[in-house]
Amino acid sequence: MADVYTVIRGGFRATKGMKKGDQDKFLSRAELRELFKAAAGDRRKYGADAWDLFFIAGNFGLRCSEVLDLQMEDFKPLRMGYFRVRTLKRRADLDDRVYAGTEGGPLLQSLVDRRKAKGFQTALFTFGTRTARYLFAFYAKKAGLSPNVSFHSLRHTSARFLLEATGDGDPSKGSMRIVNSFLRHKPTTTEIYTTPSPEEMTRAMDLKGIIQ
Repeated sequence: MADVYTVIRGGFRATKGMKKGDQDKFLSRAELRELFKAAAGDRRKYGADAWDLFFIAGNFGLRCSEVLDLQMEDFKPLRMGYFRVRTLKRRADLDDRVYAGTEGGPLLQSLVDRRKAKGFQTALFTFGTRTARYLFAFYAKKAGLSPNVSFHSLRHTSARFLLEATGDGDPSKGSMRIVNSFLRHKPTTTEIYTTPSPEEMTRAMDLKGIIQ
């Protein structure tokens, strides 16, 4: 993995002399596919780890720390259409549901089974956020992406795709309600009553689709 660590800081800070712009917070579908392709084309262990990492974050809007905290047991509810993610908020671990969609469920189960076959029995990943960010910077560079994009852009990207799919980018159509639930933002007292149902979230994920 020595060559991964030779990557200059690009990937989680703005390049020296350059200011990170709003466009650096998102990837296009073509850019996301190129990122996946760069990881998939690396036959070393780190390529497979990176692809699995990027696939989950880029399709389901998880933060870097949330993906790395995933345990095998978190995917047991996939038969009910979702998996669980632990989010540290106000010094308390909260379990949140992430709906996978009709296509996403089987793909996630396949990913979990593949990692189990490789010897992962408890945690899905066994490295920390520093390594994850270096992996992103390394494969983003191989994919020809801007050095100003960061791992967190995967979360922004998946949310934008969902917004586009459910409301043509128009928040007035109620799509922001679904996006807020997708990102697991804390609702206000009145917003609790408008929380999307599991069926709504599944339909929304189906509309968004899965990128591989």
